[in-house]
Amino acid sequence: MRKRVILPIVPLLLAAAPSSVEPGMWEAVVRVESMQVPNLPPDLAKSLAGQAHTIRSCLKAADLERTPERVFAVTKGDCSYSNFSMQGGKVSGTLTCKGGLVSQLSGRYTATTYEVKTRTSMKGGMTSTSSAAGRRVGPC
Repeated sequence: MRKRVILPIVPLLLAAAPSSVEPGMWEAVVRVESMQVPNLPPDLAKSLAGQAHTIRSCLKAADLERTPERVFAVTKGDCSYSNFSMQGGKVSGTLTCKGGLVSQLSGRYTATTYEVKTRTSMKGGMTSTSSAAGRRVGPC
């Protein structure tokens, strides 16, 4: 379950219009800020908060020429995006996945960096907040 909370966010963070983000190797540090899961012992929920994961992804120029949803292929077709906007240095959108996961994202970006916050909820009452900071680290 934790993997679904974090990983669907990454493609949304990396997607952009062709002139907005430079192609290349991108690295993102995704940090779980809080997590609430019904019947999960409070100590375990607290231990999950603060965990960070570093994820690398190659964004090719050809990928960036497609619609942002095309870059989201990492989700393997089980998620869809709505209300996605990436303009003027601001990004926002909603990711909805089969199984009831909904993640709302907002933040800022440049051609070589981004910082975003997400709020995620899932059927059964699980909720979490996460942050991510990404940067272009070089060519693929």
